[in-house]
Amino acid sequence: MDVRWGDDLDLLGRDTYDEEEILFQDVAHRMMELRGSNLAFPDEGVGLESYLSKPIGSDAVAKIMEADLVTDARIATVRAKAEENGAINVVINERYTLTANPDGSVTWDIPTEGGDS
Repeated sequence: MDVRWGDDLDLLGRDTYDEEEILFQDVAHRMMELRGSNLAFPDEGVGLESYLSKPIGSDAVAKIMEADLVTDARIATVRAKAEENGAINVVINERYTLTANPDGSVTWDIPTEGGDS
C-alpha cells in the first residue's frame, strides 16, 4: 500500500476510502502540521519540521508525538521512543510503526496480512 501524502490523491486524482490508509494519512498530517494550523482541528499537530536543528531532546519530541496521537479515537495504543541515531519510532495500535527520521522524513513499517512487514 502506498501512503499518500501532500495532496492525498493518487496519480489518477483518486482519494482513498480504505480506513487503514486514511489513518496513516491523518497521522502523517498530524506529524507535519503545526499545532493550530489546521482550522478544522486546531488542537492537533506536532510540527516535526519545527524541531529540526533545535536544542530539544528526542525524548521530549517523542512525548509530544504520543500526547498528540493518543487523542485520536482510532488509536488504542501509542508508544514513542527516541533512538540513539536521533530517529523516533512510534508504535501505533501495537501493529504499525512510524519512524520520524532526523532529516524530517517520515516512514512507515506496515505489516502485511501474513504478519511480516
